[in-house]
Amino acid sequence: MLKYCLIVFQLLSVGLHAQTDSVLVTKNFKFRDGVYRSFSDWRNNSPNWSWDSLNVVSATNPNTFLTQVEYIRFADGRPMHLDSIWGLVISGIPYVRLPKGAVTKPLTSFAGLRVRGLIGYYNYEVVEEEMVEIQAYNPVTGVPFRKGKVKKQSKTLREFMIHFERGETQVFNRENLMSWIANDARLAEAVAALPEDDLEEKLFKALLIYVDRYPVYTQK
Repeated sequence: MLKYCLIVFQLLSVGLHAQTDSVLVTKNFKFRDGVYRSFSDWRNNSPNWSWDSLNVVSATNPNTFLTQVEYIRFADGRPMHLDSIWGLVISGIPYVRLPKGAVTKPLTSFAGLRVRGLIGYYNYEVVEEEMVEIQAYNPVTGVPFRKGKVKKQSKTLREFMIHFERGETQVFNRENLMSWIANDARLAEAVAALPEDDLEEKLFKALLIYVDRYPVYTQK
C-alpha cells in the first residue's frame, strides 16, 4: 500500500512539475527577449543570446511591425551573421527574419508576429512598380493627342502564417488556411463558404477562432 502511494505521489509530482514549467501561448503572449538561432529555440522560449550580452544597432517601426538591423556584435566585437539566425524577440514580440529582397530595405529585416499561437501570423508591405499608359488631352476638344508609359508604384501586403509545432511557413490565404485547420471540420467548411467580400478580414477572424480553440504551450 505504501509503495502504491509513493508511485501515485511521484506521478502527481511529475504532472505538477510539467504544468509549472509550461505556459499557454496566447495571441499576445510575450516571449523572452533576445536572439534566437533556430525555430525550435524560439518555440521553446529559449533565446541563444540575451540583448544585454550584445551590441546592437537596429530600428523598429511600431506601426508596420518591421525591424531593421544594421548589425549585431558580440561583447568581444565579433559580428553576428544575421542570415544565420531565425529571429528576434523585442519587448516580448517575436520578429521573423525575412529573406533577402523580400522588402525594399537595405538592411536585414524582421517581421513581427501579430498573432501567436498554434498558427502565428505576420505580414509586410512591398513596393511594386508597373508601367501604365497615360494620355494627354487637348484642353479645347478633349481629344487625346499623345500617349506614353510611366512607372507607377503601388504597395502590396504580403501575409504569412507559421505553424508553432511544425515550423512550417505558408502564404496566408483561404486554401492554405483550410489545409491547416482541416482538423476542425466545421470551421474549415465555414472558411470555404466565405464570400469574396471582406474575405481578408473574415479569414483573419477565422484564424483567431482557431488559435483560441487549440492551445499550445511553451516553457516559462
